[in-house]
Amino acid sequence: MAKTLFIPAALSYQAELSNLSESIKKSAAESKATTSSLATVTELTDKVFAITSSLESAIEKGAEPAELISNMKKLREQVDLLEAELPGDLWPVPTYEEMLFIY
Repeated sequence: MAKTLFIPAALSYQAELSNLSESIKKSAAESKATTSSLATVTELTDKVFAITSSLESAIEKGAEPAELISNMKKLREQVDLLEAELPGDLWPVPTYEEMLFIY
């Protein structure tokens, strides 16, 4: 899910923020909010990508379940943080809020 849903959604949002930032710069203005959001989303996406790669390697080498669970927990933590940064319409799965309040 991380490789096929979360990372692509985050990269799409990064592109939007990057384009917005460039447009703002062209107007001779500055947006600390846009720059900060872009940096945060980029950092979280990089962490999700790195942990996903580490988890894949651990699976391939037949790592112990404890190592796999540790990597999965780390991945979940970073994906949860990423979910909080992306707009709801870009998040590819139901959010925690949506799941809790579905009637």
